[in-house]
Amino acid sequence: MIDLYSSSGNLGDNLGYTALAIVTPCRVHMFDDKGNRCISPVFEGICDVVHDNGSPTLGAPKSNDPTHIQLPFTLRHLYAVGIFDRPAIPKMVLKPEEIAKAQAFVAAYPNPCIIKCSPQVSDVRTPPQEILAAIVAANSDVSFLNFGLSKNHAKHNLTNLTVPGITTFLDLPIREQAAIYHVVGRYIGPDTGDYHMMLAVGGKTDVLCPTSSPSYSYRFFHYNEACWLGQTPRARYFNWNLPLGEFVTGLKHD
Repeated sequence: MIDLYSSSGNLGDNLGYTALAIVTPCRVHMFDDKGNRCISPVFEGICDVVHDNGSPTLGAPKSNDPTHIQLPFTLRHLYAVGIFDRPAIPKMVLKPEEIAKAQAFVAAYPNPCIIKCSPQVSDVRTPPQEILAAIVAANSDVSFLNFGLSKNHAKHNLTNLTVPGITTFLDLPIREQAAIYHVVGRYIGPDTGDYHMMLAVGGKTDVLCPTSSPSYSYRFFHYNEACWLGQTPRARYFNWNLPLGEFVTGLKHD
């Protein structure tokens, strides 16, 4: 069994481990605090989680080894332990009753799409609010739903601003939110944990990104062809500094 050590309550970072845990026996060690307790259910049905404040017997795979450091973060985890023939896409395992509850929730919102408003804390990944506002204004037939936390937890940075035309829901349990994402099936917004979660539950994503730079390098954070390993990609990437064209008014992801 591989012991993984997660020092972060960040949703995307922890979902990154699921691509490895789904294909080989793993156990995840997480700090025993409120943030990690909220995030750890993403591993339910995939692997065991141990909440402790000590060091695990074995460290996480050497995914920052120079051999793998240039790869997307999920691919590093697999390659670091010699797994080269499995997709490196996050995965969550949902229960039928969770999906049924989400279907009832989503039924009230015609033509839904998850949209992630930007964190309040400045981040290079934060798209300009006017970009999101233009997308919402150009798609009046879409019910845009945004999810987040009411407080900006020290390890999450998930408090959201508001954009007219978006309905926001706060503080849903992570698995309840994931089931809603599964039912909705499409996401638009920045490269943040919600984008990785939409992929983990089988949905499609349109990710708004800054120009690639040392502060945010596409090759580290985007899922490339090797990550999908023959699967049809479900992630598209748009540089918000370039014209978005029909994407702004179409939201079509065939």
